[in-house]
Parts: sequence; structure tokens; C-alpha cells
Amino acid sequence: MVTRVRQLAADAQAFLGGAAPGNFRATALRLFGGPSSTADGGPSYVLSVAVVCVQQHARAMFLPEPPPSELGAAFYEDDREADGYVNNLTRLWCWRPDVLQGFIDLRARLVDESELTEDDVAVLVTATAAARSDSYCALAWGTRLAERTDDRTAATVLAGSVEHLDARRAALATWARHVVADPNAIVSSDVERLRDVGLSDRAIFEATAYIALRLAFSTVNDALGAAPDRELAERAPARVRDAITFGRPPS
Repeated sequence: MVTRVRQLAADAQAFLGGAAPGNFRATALRLFGGPSSTADGGPSYVLSVAVVCVQQHARAMFLPEPPPSELGAAFYEDDREADGYVNNLTRLWCWRPDVLQGFIDLRARLVDESELTEDDVAVLVTATAAARSDSYCALAWGTRLAERTDDRTAATVLAGSVEHLDARRAALATWARHVVADPNAIVSSDVERLRDVGLSDRAIFEATAYIALRLAFSTVNDALGAAPDRELAERAPARVRDAITFGRPPS
């Protein structure tokens, strides 16, 4: 029994990204009483740690942990292999892992045959996330944009500026902000400005569809309280973190 409960705690600990056991010990002692009821290594202590894991995770989104599923487990494992922890947004979307897979497939279909470059997409998503006040995607894509350009450029896009962008990416960032703010206020001359920097009508459609797709994703995350991962924030460049003065704090 003790071995099984210890394994449960280890699984829960790994599930939350491998946080230091000492942190769990302190929290368990605080929440579940003194050392007599949660002695190191004892079943009560280890069970307390497992419960603390669940409680800590619950603060990262408004819904509880989703029920286990084969596809959900595959997404969790993908996160662990890629990032070393399970992303909060993955936990949230694994209430319907089939829908998450559908989103991934749709995004890939849109981008794989698109006239938009990877740099175009990085600017689009970063500008969209900032205009939407989505701190989660802003951290992820701001960091990605910084890797493709530099920290200063990513920070200025997050701050709502087009400084340091070339004409094409400046037009795309401006377009993203227009679409987020009020698509009904857009006029034909706004579309013409995109053509003026060399974007084809197909690329304009693709950019707009991609913005809309990202807005749908961000809306689910934000409405259901998916907080940016602490690890994601820690890995982001300082300029990127400092530029994100909106949205939910990391958890």
C-alpha cells in the first residue's frame, strides 16, 4: 500500500512538471497538520503530497483535471518530451482531446500550404495575442518571435508597436490588431495596404483565417482560466516578460 501511494505521489509530482519534493513537503505539512500526521515517507505524508499536487494544479485553470483518455495521455507525454512538463493549456483542452487534435490539424493544414512565412506567422500570432490581452500565447509566441528576430523586436510587437519590423510584417501586425479590435470597422483600403506590401489575396485570406483561429484558441484558454506556465515565463526573455502587462499571471 505504501509503495502504491508513493507511486501515486511521484506520478502526481511528474504530472505537475517535477516540482521540488521539498516544496511539496512544506505545503503538505501546512495544509494537513504537523509532522506526526505527515511524517516523511509515511503513507499519510505521501498521500498528502498527492492531494497537494491536485490542489496546486486546480489553481492553474477553472476546471478540474480532465478524465484520463488514451489521446489525452499521448498529449501529456508529448508535452513532457518537448518541454519537461505538462502545459496548463494541454490539461484544459484534454477535456476534449479530439477537439485539440482537430485544432492542431486545422492549424497545420492552414500553415503547411500557406504563402505566409514562419516569420509572418510569428508576427501575426504575437500581435494577435497582445491585442487580445492573452498573456499565455503572448509569452509563447513572443519568445518564438524573439528567437526568430531579437528580444527588442518581440517586445515592441507585444507593446503594440511596429517599430523594427519591415513593411510586410508591420502591415501584418497592424492587420491583426484591426481584426481583433473590430473586424466590422475594417474597410477596403485596409486590405489594399496589405496588397501594397506584396501580399496576395490568398495570403490575406490565410492571415485573416489564422488570426481568427488563434482568437478562438485564446478565448477558450482565457475564459476557463488557463494560466501561463511558470516554466514558460521563466524561459522567456526578460524584455518579452516585461512587455506583457496584461492577462493572467503565470501559475
